[in-house]
Order: sequence, then C-alpha cells, then structure tokens
Amino acid sequence: MRRIGKLFFSFFLFASILGAGTELLPVTVQLQWTPRFEYAAFYVAQALGYYRDAGLKVTIRPGGAKLKKTVVELLSDGEAEFGVDYSGVISDIAAGAPAKVLGALFAQTPMSLAVKGSSDANLYTIDGLDTYLTPTAQNRSAISLLINENDLQIHPHPYDPVAFEGKEKAAIDLHIGSELSYRLSRQKQSYSLINPSRYGLDFYDDFLIVSRSFWERYPLLSRRFALATMEGWRYALTHIPETIRILKKAGLPQSPEILRYEGRRALLFAPLLQENFGLLDRKRLEEMITRFNACKRSSPSFDIYEIVDPLFIDHHNLISQEERRWMASHIVRYSETFWPPFTIPLKNGGITGLLPDFLRLISQRSGLLFRYIPYEDWPGVLRAIREKRLDMAAGTGLSEEALAGSHLFSAPYGEFRYGMAQRTNRVLLLEELEKRHAKIAVGRDYTAEEMLRTRHPALRIVEVRNTEEGLKLLADKKVDAVVDVLPTIKYLNVMDNAHPFHISTPFSERLTLRALFRNDLPVAVTIFDKGFSVVSPSQRQSLLNRWQPTEISSVRVEKKYLRPFLIATGIVLLLTLFLFWLMREIRQRKKVEHQLKRMMEIIDQYVLFTQTDLEGKITKVSKAFEEFSGYSREELLGRSHRLLRAPDTPDSLYRDLWQTLRSHRIWHRDELKNLRKGGGAFWTQITIHPLRDEKGKVDGYMALRRDITSKKIFEELSMHDSMTHAYNRRAFNTLGPRILRETSRRGDPILFCLFDVDHFKEYNDRYGHLAGDRVLIAIAKTIQDELAEKRNSDLLFRLGGEEFGFFIERVSSLQEARSIVENLLERIRALQIEHAGNEASGTITVSAGCFYCLTAEKEVMDLDRIYSFADRLMYRVKERGRNDYLVEECERRKGDGET
Repeated sequence: MRRIGKLFFSFFLFASILGAGTELLPVTVQLQWTPRFEYAAFYVAQALGYYRDAGLKVTIRPGGAKLKKTVVELLSDGEAEFGVDYSGVISDIAAGAPAKVLGALFAQTPMSLAVKGSSDANLYTIDGLDTYLTPTAQNRSAISLLINENDLQIHPHPYDPVAFEGKEKAAIDLHIGSELSYRLSRQKQSYSLINPSRYGLDFYDDFLIVSRSFWERYPLLSRRFALATMEGWRYALTHIPETIRILKKAGLPQSPEILRYEGRRALLFAPLLQENFGLLDRKRLEEMITRFNACKRSSPSFDIYEIVDPLFIDHHNLISQEERRWMASHIVRYSETFWPPFTIPLKNGGITGLLPDFLRLISQRSGLLFRYIPYEDWPGVLRAIREKRLDMAAGTGLSEEALAGSHLFSAPYGEFRYGMAQRTNRVLLLEELEKRHAKIAVGRDYTAEEMLRTRHPALRIVEVRNTEEGLKLLADKKVDAVVDVLPTIKYLNVMDNAHPFHISTPFSERLTLRALFRNDLPVAVTIFDKGFSVVSPSQRQSLLNRWQPTEISSVRVEKKYLRPFLIATGIVLLLTLFLFWLMREIRQRKKVEHQLKRMMEIIDQYVLFTQTDLEGKITKVSKAFEEFSGYSREELLGRSHRLLRAPDTPDSLYRDLWQTLRSHRIWHRDELKNLRKGGGAFWTQITIHPLRDEKGKVDGYMALRRDITSKKIFEELSMHDSMTHAYNRRAFNTLGPRILRETSRRGDPILFCLFDVDHFKEYNDRYGHLAGDRVLIAIAKTIQDELAEKRNSDLLFRLGGEEFGFFIERVSSLQEARSIVENLLERIRALQIEHAGNEASGTITVSAGCFYCLTAEKEVMDLDRIYSFADRLMYRVKERGRNDYLVEECERRKGDGET
C-alpha cells in the first residue's frame, strides 16, 4: 500500500522535475506546536519520498510554547519557507502579512473549551469561569471569537491537566486530538466540550502557508509542496498504524496508544477523503476573515485570491485532480504585441490592459499561472508558439483556416465591432472608399486585414506594424483610413489629443476573441475554458468599462464667452448647494425610513422569528416562519409554542427553558425538533432572548431560529460506508452513545466487539487492493447475515480500513457472548479465502476483542472507554498469535466506580 501510494503521487510530479537535475531545493516547514499526529502529513510525506519527488529537501522544525513569534512572523523574517498556523492567520494575511495560504489540515477547528464540573456546559453558562488559555487561543483562533463577549477570568495555559485538579469548576482550551485531550479523557472528573462549530464558527484550522517571497519566486515548487503534504495527510489518515511507525521512527515521544488516539480524533475534523480533499471553500474563508475583523473592530477590504493560492480553492468539481496536478507543474507562457486597450506593454518588461486583467480573472477562477514574455510583432508571436517558445497568445480573432489548423483555440470570450478612423475634414462612406480604391492602413496579420481582404477586396491594404503606426500615416495624409477593432481605434484616438479623428463603425462583421494555444496543450485549453465559464457577465462588463476610454467632446468655448460662462456656472453651483442644504434633512430622513422599512421586510421574509408575551403566547411572527411551519399568522397568534412540540421532546427541556428565561438569561439549543402543520418534523438551532421595555423591565421574549433540517437529513444519509454497506465511523460516534444510554437506562446487558483482518496490509500487497476490497465486503456481509438471522436489531460498523465493530444487546451471559463471537469467527474462517501471507492458517482470519457487561451501569457506558478496552483486548489477541478472540466481563471496583 505504501509503495503504491508513493508511485501514484510520483507519477504526476515526475514530468515536472525530469531534466531539472537531481539537486533538491532545501526548505524549512515551521510547525506551530511540538510534534504530534496533527503534523503527521509532513513526516509521512518526508518518509515516503513525496517531498523528494516534488524536488524539495524538507526540514521539519518543531514549534511549541517557547516560540517567541507566530509562524507567519517567522516566515516573514525568512526563518522558514513554509509553515502551519492557527485559523487566525487568514486574518493576518488579509491585513498584509507577507504569506499565502496553500490549504488546511482540518476542515473544522479541533480547538475546544473543556469545562470541568459540568456535563452540559455551554457558551451561555460559563461567565466568570476561571479559564486557562494559550496566547494563540486567546487572540488568533476560533476560541478567541467564541469567548469574545464572555466575562471570563483568563489565566495562562499550564499545558497540563493538573490545572483542573485544584478547581471545582474551570475551563481550558484544548486540541481535541492532543495528548492533553487523551489524558483528560482518562481522568475521573467529568467535563464537557464547547466547540466553536456548534456556535456558527465553521472554521478551517491548521492552515498550510508559504512566505509570499518564496511563492512569488517558486510558485510551482510551492504548489508541489502543498500537494505532497496533502497526499501525506491522506495517507496518514487512512493508514494510522503505519503512520505511527513512521512518527516513532522520526523520534516522536508519545506512546503508540496516544498517537493512535490522536489519529482517530483527527479523522473527526480532517477534510473528507474525497475529490475535494484539501480544497478550501471561498465563502467560508471570507466569512472567517469577516468574523476575525469584526472581533478586531476593523473592516479592511481584501481579495481572497490574493490571500489563497487559487489552485487550492474549491470550485465545486470544476477542476479535476489531474488538472490541478498539471497546474502544479506548468506556467503558461504568453505574449501579445501593442494592441491597446487589450494589451499595453510597459517599459519595465511587464504588460497591462484588458487581456492581462482578464487572464488574472481566469487565474483566480481556475488556478492557471501565466507568465508574460515580450515580443515586438504579431508574426513573431505566432512563430514562437509554433516553435514552442510560447504556449499561448492571450487574444486573437484569426480563424483556424487562417492558421492552417496548427493551433488550438479556447472558447470565444469576447465579441467586438470593427471601427474605422478618418480625418475629420475628409469623411467618406464605406461605399465611396471602395469606389475610390482607398488606401486602408491595417496591422500585418491582424484579423482586420483578413476581414478586409475577404469581404472588401476593392480597398487597397497598406500593412503596418500596428494600429498606432497606421494613425500616424493617417495624420500625415498617406492613407485614407485606418481599421481595427473599435475599442483599439477609440482608445488611441482619445489618447492622442493632437490628432482627433472621426470614428465610425461601417462594418457588419465582428471580431470574435479567443485565446490561441500550442497544439500540444489541450489540457491548458480545457482549464482556460473552465475558468472563463465561471467569470460572471458583470465581471466581464466591469473590465470592459475600465478600459473603455471616455470620449473627448468636440465642443470648444470661445474666449470672449469664457467669463460669462464661468459666472453662470458659479451661480448654478451656488443654487445647487443652497438647494442641497435645504433638502439634506428630508433626504436623510427618507433614507433612514426606507432602510428601516427594507430591513424589516428582509427580516420578515427571511428570518425565522417569533415573539411572545411573558406567558409564552405568540404576539408576533415572521412570514418566513409562517411558510416554514405551515401555520398562518392567524393560527399562530395567541397560541403557545406547544402547537409545534414534537411528542418525543422531554418535559425537562421545557422546564430548563422557562427556568432560564424567568431568570432573565438567554436560552439556547443547538438542535430542537418541532412539527409542521402537516405533521412533518423539522429541526432548528434556536436562541431565545428576553425583551425589555424602555424602563429595562422584561416584557416578552423573542425566539430566533436557524433551519438545520437539511443538515440532520444529510447526517442520516451519510451514516453508511459505501463499499461494505455497514455503518461508518460517523454513525458509530453518533449511534454508539445512544445505544449505550438506552441500554444503561433499561439495565440490559450488552456486548461490544472490535475486530480487524489479520495481516491485511500483506494481503493488499500480495493480491492487490481490489482483492482486498472484496475481502472486506465478504466479511461485512457474513457478519451482517449472521446478525440478521439471529439478532436483527444489532448494528455493524466499519470503523476504518480493515477494522469493524458491533454491539449486541440482551446477551444473557458471558458464556453466550463467547459462543456468539466464536460462531462469527468460524463463519469467517469458513469463507476459505486464500491468504498465503497469514502463516497461522493460510486463509483470511480475524482477531477480536470484546467487552461484555451483564448490568450496563452509567459509569461503564462511555463509548471511548469501551472502545479503548476492546482495542486493548484485540491487540492482546494479536500478540499471542491472531485468529482468535478475547471476551472479558466488566467489573466495578468497590469505592471508585472504575471499570
């Protein structure tokens, strides 16, 4: 598996470094914290050669509490080229920090507040709490926004769970997959977690960043570093045991048990292992920056494409992974001659104009990188493309026939009329020019020349180097007219005030603008067209407006009329100012009234809110809530919210609601189930605020809701493993605690088994991954069939790779539990699937560790404890030879309640 993954990744990078020599560029990646599984991506990419294949020699530099600077500051000072930093770095870069984002290791922030002494603490119950925070958590993470308006007693973070032991109630910032989290989970004291994502802070975390100076000098190496890192992260998340061996070999001090805990926790927050693995959603990034800026009381403008490399922005499956890898190894070299306003070469060797701005939009939407190479004339550009010294011309109207099919074209991205310039004292119609066989200046090999020769052969063509040269001939009366596309004619006419010409559009033909590519770059054409497809019409028009010059009026004011003209203008100006002064208050008042009215209309139309009196009777309701609930305003007014109550909502929830509101505090729930008028269920996130009159007395309540029904439905749909049809890890984390709570409440016995396939890595290496997948499918089906035959209420979970688990309820004795497990293992042996690498039997077998509890008491029913217990039993089976099982019964120690 390790060898295949490495070859797969290397295939895409090999072509880019072939011929570049074997010398590797040394770079440093700065971690924000001490080494742990969170940074496995870097160690795996280094160990498996992904960085070497990308042309890099990477040094991994640990961070930690002793760092005197932030990671982005270290990159700014040139002490490292790459780094991984907290979520707040996106705001730092937006504010001008010289770095660029290349991805994120976590799709949701794993940072939480751990609150001791409460099993149901939330953001609204922690005011005044002693809270231990790292400087970063306090200032540069989602935690800082979460607690922004809370009155907390902040203390320095001790980096040790001992800080909890001396306090009856306290909070500490916690990385859910850290060693500290592992230790806290094994302490006797209860605690609860407050995660920012539960409160609308849907933030990425552990951003992969590069110094801007390095990115500008080595954009392709920067991209290949990011791809290699994310490939290492994907491997680490899907091969946790192998990753642990790599990390231990790299010198990480944590035990394998702690690293395994960290790895499994990382799966909860890492990007989904799908096509968009490692890509970033633009709207989420913009929301993050806006929220951080609001916390800082600042609102600077920013361009997300300047902050994040566009290659790593998720364009919703627009760009394939193969196309991204191609862009990580290629910069498109292009050129254009002097063709204003489309292209205007600069003296410093750069270029400006409509087409470079348009290419910038294409780059932002697709990730393509462009490099301008100057050429003096259009024939030279075409020759350089044929000889592969250039990859593209940004814009042309030439047809495929004119180029004899030797080039590739993008889809059309602009259409322009042709214009004609003539001297103002000699303006002739096109028909007259054709009768006189007039001399028409036009650029050599320009599309206008092709159009005139084919459509208007009576005109005499005078070839010039460019349109500017043609206008000079027109001014010197050496030609009768000049023809080019209308924007170019108008632009040059306005810029040259000394020789204003008459501009007309006598041609029905139009120039269709397309990019011209080398005939061996179809992938570049495809990416270019995809990038253009998501540039909105308004953005295209904005570019055209920017480069469309304002016409110069031909009206001139005679000198003798200048003084009266100025006096009249001054009087009009004074009258205008006087009227403005009179009307200012009226306009301002109307504006405020209109804004308030519009705001209320928007709230009424889109916000789910209701307002009640002190008895809970509804007094106001929005149209949005009417449509959402199915009840009309008349049906809701004067009624209580019991009208919407779901039958399975416990009474305790409403007791807690009224107890909170009557103490004049805000009440909040992340999930509340209600019923629509027709009986269908819906779920909302709800917050109820007390309302106060002008004297400060509470006179009612307002409930604000956010619809999360789709999220709940999606959670239900995303509970199964697509290959084996068993429940997945998400389902285990969701359904497992419910099963344990119900079993504990009834006092029923329960059996939990954890098992995985013996020597499965060797099987994959020997027989291939497709054969390995068939083994997993066969084992899952065998167990599902057994459970369905005898215990149809029990559930099978695929927990990762070759690891499975299941709960069985109402097992009457330890003997019955062992009999069940023995039967299951025997049915798997009976499959007789050949496995030459399994020396014990020569066929596929499994090892199982099982936890049985005759009386399921509350203290025992903790999912992490049960999983960890079964995991240890399973590894004991493996140590004594595999192809076996262990079932042990839980017992309670007297006095301490431990299992």
